[in-house]
Amino acid sequence: MSMPGSEVAVFWSYSHEDDSLDGGAIVKLAQSLRDEFALVTGETLTLFIDRDGIGWGDEWRRRIDVALAETTFFVPIVSPRYFTRLECRRELLEFSSYAQSLGVSELILPIRYAIVKDLSEDNPDEVVAMVARMQYVDWTQLRLQEPTSSEYRIAVNRLAGRLAKLTDDISERQLLTELQEVREPEDDELGLSDLFERINEILPTWIQAIDDVQVDFAQLQATFEVYSERIMKAKRSGPPSALFASLQRLASDEIPIAERSLQRAKTYMAQTIELDPLVLNAARIGEDHPADRALFADLHSAVLLAYKTYTDSMIRPPGTVDPETWTAQWVHTSRAMRRFNQVLAVYSQTVTEAHQIVATWVRQFEWLT
Repeated sequence: MSMPGSEVAVFWSYSHEDDSLDGGAIVKLAQSLRDEFALVTGETLTLFIDRDGIGWGDEWRRRIDVALAETTFFVPIVSPRYFTRLECRRELLEFSSYAQSLGVSELILPIRYAIVKDLSEDNPDEVVAMVARMQYVDWTQLRLQEPTSSEYRIAVNRLAGRLAKLTDDISERQLLTELQEVREPEDDELGLSDLFERINEILPTWIQAIDDVQVDFAQLQATFEVYSERIMKAKRSGPPSALFASLQRLASDEIPIAERSLQRAKTYMAQTIELDPLVLNAARIGEDHPADRALFADLHSAVLLAYKTYTDSMIRPPGTVDPETWTAQWVHTSRAMRRFNQVLAVYSQTVTEAHQIVATWVRQFEWLT
């Protein structure tokens, strides 16, 4: 059983549209899990369902900081729509990184609620690949069962049992730690030098990926501005055929550049995710040992440069057109234009998500400034 006075909480991350389409079944599943957990353990399971509620993010960060005393699970309800919702993706990325940096990645318990195409570790979408690497619970058939059916109730019981066992394992880990007057480091616990060794293996290619992304984006933007000006002139004074021809040339010339930019953005994202728990862990150790702050100079400079590079790229001179927004108005004109807009949208999302991770690093390194 968990330690006396401990609390168990679940942050239920899901698409509200999915819940609505399924008649509220996703929220009802959370409530059934809460009730079953209370029944089989005699303890309270605190549910956090509304991400719009006050303190959603602050609360899970506070709880996971003391995760061995207040066991905090993150349960993403995975569906095709889940991976299209920026808030869902952000929650999963942030919680996963934070949990890994603290060595409690088992607190993430995905439920595959609907079949997701290409849910595999090789998926180019790093968030999809991340879920595929986890031990998720398959609910794709169970969601079609009546909640009162034996199949459904047994599955809820097993899920509650899994949470209870993980809670006991983590509580036992905490108890053993507290009973030791002097705690020797675990064999697999990374020290600062170990973390920097791993970080420095990735850092040069990560920095190069940032440069590549910026070079590609600058080329894409320059080409786009030339073509968009021509297209607007054709729209004002030329025949429709000239307008459509210009749109087609724009898409044909820009798609290869956009696709190359996207691939490099995905490399940047993958390496950022790989670095994330290492950087957070190192920052946490460094904050507790200020005498070692000189060791962070190169890493901190790289983080600040990456943050500034992205932030500066978002500042557009007056009159500059955003390619993604601009092409959205022309997606109906051709498959090529639709493809171009789709690639731009995925590129923008990928770079933005990587930047959100880097922004977290900047905050974690505030003790250096």
